[in-house]
Amino acid sequence: MSNRWRQWWNDRTVPEKWVVALWLAAFLGIIVRLLILGPESRTLYPTYRTAGLHWTSGTDLYPHEQKDVTAALFRYSPTVAAAFAPISVLPSKAGDVVWRLANMTVLVLGLAWFLRALAPAGLSRQPAMLFFLLMFPPAVGHLSNGQCNALVIGLILISFAAVIEGRWNLAAGCMAVSCLFKLYPIAAGLLLLVVYPRRFGLRFLAALSIGLALPFALQSTDYVLRQYELWAQYALQEDRSMWKLSDTNVDLQLLFRVWLTPIGLATYRLIEIGVGMAFAAIVWTAQRSGRPERRVLILALGLACVWMTVFGPATESPTYLLLAPSIVWGVLSSWTPPARPAIRVMMASSYLLLLSLQLLGWNSALFQGYRMHGPQPIAGLIFLAVLLLDEWLSRPASASTFAQRPGALSQAA
Repeated sequence: MSNRWRQWWNDRTVPEKWVVALWLAAFLGIIVRLLILGPESRTLYPTYRTAGLHWTSGTDLYPHEQKDVTAALFRYSPTVAAAFAPISVLPSKAGDVVWRLANMTVLVLGLAWFLRALAPAGLSRQPAMLFFLLMFPPAVGHLSNGQCNALVIGLILISFAAVIEGRWNLAAGCMAVSCLFKLYPIAAGLLLLVVYPRRFGLRFLAALSIGLALPFALQSTDYVLRQYELWAQYALQEDRSMWKLSDTNVDLQLLFRVWLTPIGLATYRLIEIGVGMAFAAIVWTAQRSGRPERRVLILALGLACVWMTVFGPATESPTYLLLAPSIVWGVLSSWTPPARPAIRVMMASSYLLLLSLQLLGWNSALFQGYRMHGPQPIAGLIFLAVLLLDEWLSRPASASTFAQRPGALSQAA
């Protein structure tokens, strides 16, 4: 251990050391479990590895027709497939370890940078420790399945934090990479564009364009064009709204189907567009009406994560890791004066609902039965209600853009 890290460790309190040890133990446990289980067991890494091998061999990355939920499909951009090509030459388990390490590193870095950059000045170490402690349950469950959600939310958090520090190229690059993995982080990028149209917007569009063009430098033009055509075709045609309840998207469509009345894909797309425009208007109004810069960014992050999950398509329960940092931040912030008991109860309910599904993971029948009633999108809707209520209650009396007065959800406990 270097002197720098030794000094950092010595400066930690005992509770902080326990939280660090908890995260490290969980990650080591995930790796040991990965090495003990049979090849390609309980991990989605083989999907990425196969895409890397297909990229190298010049074979199609995407199916030519719609598949059901039992098919492990590569749904990410051709750029992601090209990025996995070097890792795919490693043995499957070795590549999986590298992949898990990348996810864990980016997530922890994003969480830590988020706290340092977006938290109010003078944030004590106790709220930071509680933040990582409350993030542990939702994070560890999703890190163990080998999906890319931890990487994606880590990149989004880094992007928002980098904006505060004026590191525009880094912010744009991280946001663009997250969009290349999953298309819907574009919502977070567009909300940042609303706040910083020139400093972030142009860089973001340039970074996204470079990322989309990069595959043409690594494979033949005809092959890359075909992959983009297949990717767009599959993404536009996939419709899970009428699949079995156990397989359908875990988003607002599920809630309509179970609790109200089913809605068609076209109607849902209109809802998504309308809600996205409303969220952009809320962020723009918050900026123009005198909210502190950090408060506007935390609002934008929360709304973006609600849109990416509740207003989907959140194709699976693990996607809700994207919403976890915002909900955890809201739980801690709800204890910031002035006291608002209703908001505290709502935030606690949102957090517990978000975690409740994981508690049933040991029993597949209970898990699926409970999942079909939509506890996760309900948690997201409760959090959205808190965001809007807090935004209304904390509206400033004057309208000086980016004032320095802190707001309730922009502070820590």
